[in-house]
Amino acid sequence: VKVRVKRIEKWIKIATACRELGNFNGVMEILSGLGITPVYRLKKSWGMVEPRVITQYEELKTLMSPNQNSGAYRALLRSLNPPLVPYIG
Repeated sequence: VKVRVKRIEKWIKIATACRELGNFNGVMEILSGLGITPVYRLKKSWGMVEPRVITQYEELKTLMSPNQNSGAYRALLRSLNPPLVPYIG
């Protein structure tokens, strides 16, 4: 379980780094990988992830959420300067 927790935390940190670099396609790929059923159902592992990292994960999920026609994501894209890698889903 400890190894799984470290890997989950590592991927969330990588997704956060991708967001800071403007690689939104990478962010969405990582979020999709963490959200698939076999990973998402690891309740013990997710329960041991640091709260700070969970907060980062929730922020990334909110940013890339399809709610309101991906409004949060589109607003962020408008405020950033290129170069960046957009998510074209």
